[in-house]
Amino acid sequence: MLTCIANGISIYSPHTALDSVKGGVNDWLASLLSEDKQGKGIRSVEILGEEKVGGAGIGRKVVFSEGIALDEVVRRVKTGLGLKHGGRHNYSAAVIDAHILHVIQVQLARGSGTASPVVQSVAICAGSGGSVIGGTEADLYFTGEMSHHEVLAAVARGTHVLLCGHSNTERGYLPTLRTKLLEELKTETDLAEAASLEVEVSQTDADPLEIV
Repeated sequence: MLTCIANGISIYSPHTALDSVKGGVNDWLASLLSEDKQGKGIRSVEILGEEKVGGAGIGRKVVFSEGIALDEVVRRVKTGLGLKHGGRHNYSAAVIDAHILHVIQVQLARGSGTASPVVQSVAICAGSGGSVIGGTEADLYFTGEMSHHEVLAAVARGTHVLLCGHSNTERGYLPTLRTKLLEELKTETDLAEAASLEVEVSQTDADPLEIV
């Protein structure tokens, strides 16, 4: 950051605001659960917590039209995020072309007792979502990370927990953000200036944790 400042480079980090805004990271995560890009199989996407201006909210709850096997939901998430169990993995072209990252293990805790292997609803929060989705009535919690005790509490209530690593639930949104920025820049500048603008997605950013 100091190097950027010394070289006259501005830094703006929307972070949680980008997670919460309509069409932001949480909505993107919700879209990964669909059968297709048109939202097939999803009955509704609800705001968790207080709904802000413009349909923003800190979390989402997806309700499927029909129950889906837990293993199928996990498969959709791993495919959408470009993750697998350990090692190195290429993102699909739909996520980030030619982008390679070290991936943390995708972790699943199955709800105890009478928890059904069929999922009807999923509570979602990008990054560290334990304080946001904890206590929400849902069959599955999908977030980047939760504390040990938050996971235990969810499992004890019969809720499955899917953890994919903090930044792994955010990084795949970057190509979408790039597209949105380019569109906005073209509306805010004249055509000649817009033609010279570039938005680059980092090719080196990766989750700091990997399976060893």
